[in-house]
Amino acid sequence: MIKIGSDPDQIKKVQTAAAKSMKGSGYKYPTKSCAATLSQFLRAAGIDVPVTRGAQNLADRLRINRKWSRVKVGKQVAGDVGVCRSVKNDVAGADHIYLVIDNKNDDLMNIVDNQAQGKTHPRYASGKGRTATEYFLRAQAGEMRLAELDAGELDENLVEDEDTNDLPEPFMDDGSPRIENEAGAVSFREESEAETEDSEVDVPLVEELESARDPRADPAYFSELMFASGDAVGPFDRLASHLMSDLIADFGLNRDQAAGIVGNVGAECGGFSVLQERHPIRPPGGYGWCQWTGPRRKQFFSFCHEKGLSVDSYDGNLAFLSHELNTSYKRVLSNIQKSRTLEDATSIFLMQFEKPLTPNLRTRVRYATRALRAYEASGS
Repeated sequence: MIKIGSDPDQIKKVQTAAAKSMKGSGYKYPTKSCAATLSQFLRAAGIDVPVTRGAQNLADRLRINRKWSRVKVGKQVAGDVGVCRSVKNDVAGADHIYLVIDNKNDDLMNIVDNQAQGKTHPRYASGKGRTATEYFLRAQAGEMRLAELDAGELDENLVEDEDTNDLPEPFMDDGSPRIENEAGAVSFREESEAETEDSEVDVPLVEELESARDPRADPAYFSELMFASGDAVGPFDRLASHLMSDLIADFGLNRDQAAGIVGNVGAECGGFSVLQERHPIRPPGGYGWCQWTGPRRKQFFSFCHEKGLSVDSYDGNLAFLSHELNTSYKRVLSNIQKSRTLEDATSIFLMQFEKPLTPNLRTRVRYATRALRAYEASGS
């Protein structure tokens, strides 16, 4: 990877690939293209990561999925990945991500990213006019051979650091692509991680229904399961505190880990104010706390029907959420149980359980923080 990042011709090839991967994002390369560029560098070097547009999403995929180590600023070496966070905008997520090509001292580096075309350029870990680097990530594999480069002078014409966390991702964590529906909107391909012996509900996992000719595509298909609005909706602080208590008791989570889950739930259902998705791209849309969609919506309704629970009830939503965390998404639960911060837990649940079209980590962290405060205020 260092060799590729040191060769101007290879840099141009990688940046051209990154420009193609930004199509459909609403931005033209090099704007908001740091993660797309780095993920293409990684792929060119044989590191199997999905093409990724969000800087924090890419950092999470390296740290959580690929087990890269977190390294303190000042301890970085060539081959490390720098992760920056904005202070001025209080953005919950990385504002820039880049590859270290040569480390001149504990602050000055020579790096490659989307900001300088066809070449490396100097950057200070401390920022010095740009976003400061919060930490570095280091691959678990053996050391990389590096090419010695001169840092040179800072370029005043570099592209600015930019928040990329609301960009839609073209690929899931496992590299499987999203599919484009008839309306032209991109959505995640529904996939199950379920093991057959763990499944308690005999509902086939199928793709989103393509036509209303299939009776299950009609919301009326589930009419017998629909109930009047129940206690799954209500004041956020009360329900968030209650749900945190249950998650802590049921799964042995700590407060930050439980808050990370509840923060995502709050973002999905409007702070426990709505269960049916408004204006879905493809009816009937998402339903419930987690806005379960497609096959997961069908499983949710069938599960509640078999258990005699209302899909509008607190117990029904909690029971199905727990069912998924114990079966098809048990690896997500395991990763959350290993997380160390509220932000980490929120990001894991976002990227590995919810998998939304447009990840918005900032909103989910805000809900998670509010949930934690409500829980602490309740004296639980």
